[in-house]
Amino acid sequence: MNTDISEVVTRLGASFKESDCPDPQMFKIFGPGETRTAFRNIGLISLNNLIQYAGLAQHETVLDIGCGIGRVALPLTHYLDSSARYYGIDPVKEAISWCRDNISSKHTNFSFEHVDWYNKMYNKRGTVDPASYKFSWKNGSFDLVYLFSVFTHIKPDTLRNYLSEIKRMLTQNGRVFMTMFIVDEDTERRIDNNETHRPFFKADENYWTDHRDIHESAMAYRYEYVQDLLKEVGLQMSDSYIPGGWREKKAGQDILVAWNR
Repeated sequence: MNTDISEVVTRLGASFKESDCPDPQMFKIFGPGETRTAFRNIGLISLNNLIQYAGLAQHETVLDIGCGIGRVALPLTHYLDSSARYYGIDPVKEAISWCRDNISSKHTNFSFEHVDWYNKMYNKRGTVDPASYKFSWKNGSFDLVYLFSVFTHIKPDTLRNYLSEIKRMLTQNGRVFMTMFIVDEDTERRIDNNETHRPFFKADENYWTDHRDIHESAMAYRYEYVQDLLKEVGLQMSDSYIPGGWREKKAGQDILVAWNR
């Protein structure tokens, strides 16, 4: 880890308190068992990754797709300056309401939008098809778009649509930061030998899932397929991705960064 970046995040962490985080009762929206301590720590790690791997600057305009209950937005309120703009979007209405009440009310450059995307895992009653959805922002609106564990829960048609829309919304030389499960030759072998953090089985030529009935529970995409999609929409991927701990029965997804060039 870059020492300077680590020091920045450590300094921010001194002002970002556990008491700023949602009540643990809110965590059940996305899954049980989390604590405020874990929520805060993961938020700071996520911010560090945005700075280190995507070069997030304090003045930039960002879009957080799948913002949830503000895990990354909260530490960003301590990092982005007043000239920056943050936009978060999520299909879970309760999460957006919490963010508006607890973040936008204190930070006027932070905005949150609810979209009723259908998702078999997180929003079964959703009325909006994410595979054909067009984001409301204009072309070239964002310096950075990021998605933490979003491509882990969406199918190929939605993945393609989101990448196309992200390309449209990025400024020239803007970046997209993604975390997801990437399957290469080594991880395919590990999956077959049950050596990964969670068990996966092959559901399609291009992806694996951990749930036979709800593929959106967790999905892992073939590396070459993701490369082809990025190239198809006009995004240039970095030379490699940063492997996550899930490959060795630990937590942590892979990180990919691509540029609009």
